[in-house]
Amino acid sequence: MMRYITGFRESIQRSDIKEAKKILDLFPGKTDETKFELINELALAPDNIAWDLLFYLAVEIRIYDKNIYKQIIQLIMDRAHLNFKFAVILYKTGNINNIKGGVPLMRYILSNSADQYI
Repeated sequence: MMRYITGFRESIQRSDIKEAKKILDLFPGKTDETKFELINELALAPDNIAWDLLFYLAVEIRIYDKNIYKQIIQLIMDRAHLNFKFAVILYKTGNINNIKGGVPLMRYILSNSADQYI
């Protein structure tokens, strides 16, 4: 587990998105503990890197474990409160529950991120 997480952490530090995606390709076969650890690493990643990797994880990789998927969606929503661009990922999942769950988030984004002087 440590080698997998360490490799992921190092690829984030180097801003090597290609390498990080290769590591994410192995994500579905890892233990829940390892998956949660990796999600925690994504929570600490810079926005530009986190956006690409969360998009890849939530939209392109099929995750069938509902608990893990919920954690990923929750991280996306948490990040969207600080950077509205993450909200796009929720809509790209095509999951109606994610979209419904994102309504309060969109209300927050629209009321707090909109430039009222335009």
